Order: sequence, then C-alpha cells, then structure tokens
Amino acid sequence: MDLIRWTTPISDYKSLYFKRLVDDGEGRFILESDSDDVFEILIGGHCGPYVMSNEEFLTKYWSIKPSGIGWTFVVDSSDLIRLFPGVMEPDDYKHYVVSTLDTCLEILSMKEPVIRKLAT
Repeated sequence: MDLIRWTTPISDYKSLYFKRLVDDGEGRFILESDSDDVFEILIGGHCGPYVMSNEEFLTKYWSIKPSGIGWTFVVDSSDLIRLFPGVMEPDDYKHYVVSTLDTCLEILSMKEPVIRKLAT
C-alpha cells in the first residue's frame, strides 16, 4: 500500500475539522479550517461507497505517510476496494482519503471527488 499526494484546496492547511454531512442526496460534507475557511466535499453521483471514522483509524496510514503529503491523498493498492467484491472492479476505482484532526473520510470513486472553498 502506497500513499500518493492528492492536491486539493485543503491539502496544505494547518488544521482541518469536519463540521457536518449535509443530508440532501448530493453527498456533501462540510469542513472548516483553523482560519475559519469553509469547504465542501462533493461525492454524490459518481462515487462508490465511503467510510467515515474517527482519527484513531488514521493510525494505519501514519507509519507509511510521507512527509508533506497533506490532508488529502490516494491509497494505491487499497484493501478497501477488496471489501466490495462483485460490486466494483478494482481497476475502475481509486481510494481517496480526506483526513482531518478528528475524522477520516475514505471514498471509493471512479472520478475525483470535488473539494471547493465556500464563500463566508
């Protein structure tokens, strides 16, 4: 398993926190930075399964996480994809991770999830 930097608008913030999941059928998650910037992650429509867990789950990545990779990365040769046999073809999906100080969002998707800054 290798981790590859996924450059996004939140990759290099000092600290990030998940604020909420917006239950509108679009698969939107809201994040906030230490400088009060607000971002949304859109996974609706083109993404497969996702898993959200607390920061303790991130320990599986800490031992292999390269310096400077940031909050967002892709897991190459992911075990998560294998948890859904017959549902998806491993070659068609990538394993995207959005990590914060308190939460880990892992997304299986054929397209890159959208992360954008919201006006405040």
